Amino acid sequence: MSTRSPSETLFVTPSKNARAERPPVLVVSLVLRQTYRVPFSLKPSGQSQAAADVETIDLEADLDHIPGLLPPGAYIMYVEDLTAGQNVHWTRWPNAYRPGFGG
Repeated sequence: MSTRSPSETLFVTPSKNARAERPPVLVVSLVLRQTYRVPFSLKPSGQSQAAADVETIDLEADLDHIPGLLPPGAYIMYVEDLTAGQNVHWTRWPNAYRPGFGG
């Protein structure tokens, strides 16, 4: 137990040689990989697409790399950004897969 009374105040005076120190700086760099869900069909566009024709794959990649990760001739139905929780507007799709651009 302390023998000081509650009214006593303890002052600490730093020595003249003491320098003010900054707290260490912590730098955190987060790299978030985007995860996309891509429903696609191997039937050419313009043909009737049945539910059985559609496959879905989740990819952790840059948006521009998605076409190379799908089977050749895959027709993308849409692209969902699972990280953001929303669909990717077709204008952000890789040019080869944008509607009307052909690839």
